[in-house]
Amino acid sequence: MRKFITHLQENFGFSKEEVEEIVPLFEKVTFEKNDFLIQQMGYSDQVFFIQEGLVREFFTHDNVSDEDNTTQFVSEGDFYFSTYAAIEDQRSTFFTQALEPVNAMMAKKGAILELLYKSFTIDRLVLLIMADSLLREEKSKRIFMKTRKAAERYNLFNEVFPQLQDRISDKYVASFLQINSSTLSRIRSKK
Repeated sequence: MRKFITHLQENFGFSKEEVEEIVPLFEKVTFEKNDFLIQQMGYSDQVFFIQEGLVREFFTHDNVSDEDNTTQFVSEGDFYFSTYAAIEDQRSTFFTQALEPVNAMMAKKGAILELLYKSFTIDRLVLLIMADSLLREEKSKRIFMKTRKAAERYNLFNEVFPQLQDRISDKYVASFLQINSSTLSRIRSKK
């Protein structure tokens, strides 16, 4: 809870009184490594704040192949929600899986919406969560927009996400960079 409160105050600029209005909307949740926060094709009305741990968002094309495509990584200090499920009231198009044990704070969409138009604090919280999510996704897109070369994408990944380098398996890094694991091994061996 302390990390959550500190984030709200230091990163989002909320006062102690505003934090006291926000905190009751959230409850502490934990996930073990490999647990799913959100299932693909499931409904999710949750907003998460990751206090400790690492999760990945990914999708699969089918249930037959073992291939998946990692779309983003979410770690300490990040808010996360399934865009389609939370905003469009549609089924999630992604899985969200814990890559490490996760301690998070979680709020239900309904609880936030109930106060949204009644409270400037909650209105501001929603805008800041959206901005946080958009900026994280923009960082990910930048890796692919700058270059098509696998080695350059890997170098950009390490620049953009230096704190994740030693925490993510090669399989998931390769999935995120849209290359196969053997290509990633060759890139790393040249360093």
